[in-house]
Amino acid sequence: MGIQNVNEYVITPHASERIKQRFGQTPETMRPWLNRLLTQAVFEKREETGRDRYRYRDIAIIVDIKQKQVITMFPAPQDVIEAERKPINPELQTEVLDMVDKFLMKKRFVLAEALNSKKENIESAINDFHVDHSEDNLTDLREVLNDFRNELEKYDMFVAETKLITRK
Repeated sequence: MGIQNVNEYVITPHASERIKQRFGQTPETMRPWLNRLLTQAVFEKREETGRDRYRYRDIAIIVDIKQKQVITMFPAPQDVIEAERKPINPELQTEVLDMVDKFLMKKRFVLAEALNSKKENIESAINDFHVDHSEDNLTDLREVLNDFRNELEKYDMFVAETKLITRK
């Protein structure tokens, strides 16, 4: 499942632009976000162009395995893109975007609480490793930090999916 050695893949300028545009990723968040998607993506089919199409949830990812390049990404089905081009009542759009803002604020609060609750675990693991540089303590520290990172990635993915829907 997923693509191996994802760090070896180059993000083409086209893919970079589409990821920013369609999924709201910044240059700083793009690589870790994309790596996670690539490792969890499922092979779907080989395109007529010879490139491979993978899918992560509702995101299609086109890659060139031979060149080790990410070519593009888009919401799948593609009608998600087309739906946005239809005119929307401005009053409705304002109300929906306000609700999304409030919802995201709640999500940020939940994330902050989740990360704060892990703070003690991180401090304890760091102190344990500082006192005793054993392999067990290093493993514990890695697990705690990975847990922290996973919380951030879940939130990052949630925000990206929200941006996909709202283009905000």
